[in-house]
Amino acid sequence: MKRRDLLAWLSSLGAFPSTRAADGVTGVVVLHGKQGRPNGVYDIAQGLRSARCKVATPEMAWSQRREFDIPYPAALEEIAAACKDLQADGATRLVVGGHSLGANAALAYAASRRPLAGVFALSPGHVPEARGFQREVAPGVQKAREMIARGAGEEKASFPDTNQGRSRQVRTSANAYLSYFDAEGLGSMTRSCRELPAGLPLFMAVGESENILAYARGTLFPSAPKNARSVFVAVPGDHFSAPRAALPSLLEWTAALAT
Repeated sequence: MKRRDLLAWLSSLGAFPSTRAADGVTGVVVLHGKQGRPNGVYDIAQGLRSARCKVATPEMAWSQRREFDIPYPAALEEIAAACKDLQADGATRLVVGGHSLGANAALAYAASRRPLAGVFALSPGHVPEARGFQREVAPGVQKAREMIARGAGEEKASFPDTNQGRSRQVRTSANAYLSYFDAEGLGSMTRSCRELPAGLPLFMAVGESENILAYARGTLFPSAPKNARSVFVAVPGDHFSAPRAALPSLLEWTAALAT
């Protein structure tokens, strides 16, 4: 979307509540999806900036260019670095969120119990705990485990991946691959939701046309500790259009964190 069109669209939604309260400034790290780039979350970032948030959109390890170049724990440290940069720029409360695998990472980061005011997941994706996903990547997981067992965890090889029903091969190290695709590892959103801090508000939005809707509404969101400020919304759209449709609700939720 062109910048002028985005600004006109934001204006048409009405004045957004500001997230800059007397007691501080909200900083938000927004994470792009698998095979994406930071500009893939441009609309979300600009909407948050219009609400006077400070926003960071780092390029993550699962981008098209980087292709899982570091293990998941190291990727979480990159999120931590983005949070520190926002704090250095004046942010006094932090929110982390993302789209698709970026949402997965936001949940994993929040589950690590870093200091956050909230976490949001827009059209969450990459579900290694799901049986269908496991069937697609099982040969790769087994291959990675075998490589690690023989001391070749840092060697690169080709492994299977699946993204919105499309299969592909990624070339990365066995250690890095397993860290994202292990059904019981950091990539498990069910695990991450269960391990969120009890006092942390969660915002989750899923498109009405998405296959993950029932799982997100019936399993993921309820797995998180109950919180009066947590919100689940189903919005019109698919995996790629739903985040934009959820933006007004996301901005209201983010503003409420400052009160």
